[in-house]
Amino acid sequence: MECKIKNQQGYLLMLAVILIIIVTFAGTLLASMFMGKTRATKNNQQSNAALYIATSGLEIAKHEIAFKYKSCAEYNNNATRFDGAFEVTGKTYSIANNLQGTITDSSIPLSSSSGFADNGIVSIDNELITYVGISGDTLLNTTRGALGTKEADHNLSARVVQNQCDLTTTGGVPSITSPDGKRTIEQPLLGFVGFSSGGKIPIIVSASEAPNLFGYFFNVPAEKVKVAVGGSRIIANLAELNGLTNSIIWITGKGGKIDASGNDAATVGTISNPAILIVDGDITFIDKSNLTVYGILYVTGSITTAVGTNITVQGQIATNGKINLNGDKNITSDVAILSKLGMLNQSNEDIIKITYSGNNAGTLQEIFI
Repeated sequence: MECKIKNQQGYLLMLAVILIIIVTFAGTLLASMFMGKTRATKNNQQSNAALYIATSGLEIAKHEIAFKYKSCAEYNNNATRFDGAFEVTGKTYSIANNLQGTITDSSIPLSSSSGFADNGIVSIDNELITYVGISGDTLLNTTRGALGTKEADHNLSARVVQNQCDLTTTGGVPSITSPDGKRTIEQPLLGFVGFSSGGKIPIIVSASEAPNLFGYFFNVPAEKVKVAVGGSRIIANLAELNGLTNSIIWITGKGGKIDASGNDAATVGTISNPAILIVDGDITFIDKSNLTVYGILYVTGSITTAVGTNITVQGQIATNGKINLNGDKNITSDVAILSKLGMLNQSNEDIIKITYSGNNAGTLQEIFI
């Protein structure tokens, strides 16, 4: 009997040891799983923090290129932010080549694709076309009539032009060299609403926000300006603008648009006393008509000029609609004139707006003017 009791005690001891081992293993496993989940959560937090820091660097870069006239090609900036650091570099693509065949709904054949960005946007005549990828000398996965332009037929040897600034930003936590979290964003800045043939234009606005360009541009609602200047002046021809000395002139053509023809001509503002000319609606120049503006020409509709006409703007030009200039044009961004008009002082710095027309990093998101 005593022997059986001892045997039972031995079995119980072995069972207790086994149970202790199982409980210890389960506890260790649970602790390991908890610690792994904690590490994963921390890594995710660090990765998100790195993304926010990289985005912060990207926004700073776009602001400095637009507002402080820093060169995209030479842009290189790094700084610490919050609990990490970012580094931003820029690369410019300025290239043109000829079509080598017919454009399809998904591709653009070029005589040579050398020098074009891997992804981005090109212009052919007045049409903008986005693409994603290159194979040989062909741009792939194209989207015709991008950013509000109209799809059109083109000569088989038409010029294909790319003017694009690509920014690459890397964020790291706690640093880029020894990161616990690290994210990289690539984003192109592309041409759209306003432009200059002789300087840089300090405006960035998304295609989806183009209808609100007035508010972005002047940092004040359109109706408030219209009331302040006494409403819109209805004119029959451009010559009626000669001699006006107002700093802000708001005009509307008869029938809601201005058709300048014949020898119709006007000069608005001077270098020493620039003016803001706001055209409510479309404006079309035909048959030797011409307009010179020292200051800002802002058109709520579209601008169209024919061969033989002339348009000169020293300061800034912008439009909510399309720009189709076929005659002589001399559009020059003039910082001194913009400063005189109060467009570049510290209180108006908010006219520089960064908005998005998409959400995925590395895709077409920005338009750069």
